[in-house]
Amino acid sequence: MIVNIILFILSCAGATQILCYGSILDKIRPKNGILGELFRCSMCVGFHVGYILFVLFWIAGVSMFSNFYIGALVFAFISSYTSYVCDKVLSDEGIMIKIANK
Repeated sequence: MIVNIILFILSCAGATQILCYGSILDKIRPKNGILGELFRCSMCVGFHVGYILFVLFWIAGVSMFSNFYIGALVFAFISSYTSYVCDKVLSDEGIMIKIANK
């Protein structure tokens, strides 16, 4: 169960990074409008990736929640949060640490 959840979280974070920043999608990724803003937000993309991957895991027989609809919503939230945190903490240069001056 724990391994499945870790695999789910890493899959969601990876898919979100590819959808938001992958150069392979530069030509087809929307630049303007509401969809352009959606694809610049790792939290938003992470939410949608979460329920889509939950459905794929469910179809593959990996059930991580007893109720399908509640599970899809819960794992979409998990994906949204972890994708956002990964986006803000990790970069191409490594781990980013910012100390706010007050």
